[in-house]
Amino acid sequence: MCSIVTGQPAGGKVWLIERTRIWNLFAQDPKLITGRAYWSITPIAGEDIDRSSRIPIGFEDDSAYLGGFAKSLVDNALAVPSDVKHIQDADCFRYITLLFLLHAADLRLISIWHPSFLNLLLSAAPRHWNSLLSDIAAGTCSPPSPLPISLRRSLLDRLRPAPNRARQLARHQPTDYSAFWPNLRLISCWADGNAAFYATQLQKDFPHILIQAKGLLATEAFISFPYRDRKLLAITSHFFEFQASNGAIHLAHDLEKGGEYSIIVTTAGGLYRYCLHDRIRITDHLGRTPTLDFLAKEDHLSDHRGEKLNERFVAASLTQSFQHLNISPRFYLLAPDESDGQIAYTLFIETDDPLPPSLAHVIEAHLKRNPHYQHCRTLSQLGPVRCCRISGDGYALYSQRQRDLGQRLGNIKTSTLSSHCGWSSVFPGDLQ
Repeated sequence: MCSIVTGQPAGGKVWLIERTRIWNLFAQDPKLITGRAYWSITPIAGEDIDRSSRIPIGFEDDSAYLGGFAKSLVDNALAVPSDVKHIQDADCFRYITLLFLLHAADLRLISIWHPSFLNLLLSAAPRHWNSLLSDIAAGTCSPPSPLPISLRRSLLDRLRPAPNRARQLARHQPTDYSAFWPNLRLISCWADGNAAFYATQLQKDFPHILIQAKGLLATEAFISFPYRDRKLLAITSHFFEFQASNGAIHLAHDLEKGGEYSIIVTTAGGLYRYCLHDRIRITDHLGRTPTLDFLAKEDHLSDHRGEKLNERFVAASLTQSFQHLNISPRFYLLAPDESDGQIAYTLFIETDDPLPPSLAHVIEAHLKRNPHYQHCRTLSQLGPVRCCRISGDGYALYSQRQRDLGQRLGNIKTSTLSSHCGWSSVFPGDLQ
């Protein structure tokens, strides 16, 4: 079984599961092993350290999940050196990461957590394109803000002049991401729940690359891992129980295909019948082992006036509204906004499409299917839905806000619903 120590999955079982996943990747596509890989590395924030014990909480990069000898093999094939985790400035971090990635013409594999992390990283390329090409050609490093001298020296030791590579890249537009790495074969990322929208956007940027959905991994427990084209329950990691909507408790062997359940885990690290508040759907079985998809967090709720809006309901309502009006947003967030003492939910949306005048009305109609929200609107405890078209990079603004609150860059999870007011001060735009 897998031990949980200060937030870190530890022990042989997790390492074995992750090694199995990597072996499965290489077995399906042996060419993955012939080039370099990018494993998500994110800046280390001060909040990531328990200052009384000096014990790190969580992992600094994807490859740390492998542990030991397997991790050292991965480190030797990294396209981006792990030293970038010491860069605190977000723009500087993205520049240096892009610089090393663009150097790597033989890049085969990208492994990240949330797909929007890569979306945001690549969106910095047009802004720094000429400087990046100059640095690649000369083997130099010219980030938008200065680096500590020792860190700069360490990074420069890893860079070599590559004028031919710079000329290759110069033939392409800085937004033609799929042309940067002609040998790229696979991108591994979250693709369930709220991440599904951003994974779809990533697939549009890399139309000929396989996007592999990662399994479900929580701080407290290792739930599933990708195997072939499915996500397999990690039955040897913990003892699992599953609670159905009617309250009945099931074990793994009697889960029904198509059934939806909440996960309860008991771990060797001391968690006993711990509810993760993760809602999953059983997609199939491999032998007697269930495969599953993550749906949403059950405890993500916005409830200021008794409206009891949960994330899954809001996500479905917004998706149906966008489909009905043929809108394709790049970013969106529904959040309560306070004005003159009254709270009204506001859709903050970034899109190239003009906002139909009926958008707020359509969203309102969907939300009113929730009787609690309907009751609050009838009593005028909540104002009607409003829309704000964001003038700027919605995810970049959202990401910076979350980072200011202490979240690590690579671990920021987008959400369709926020319970916090004040987003109108984060997103510039016109309110409708």
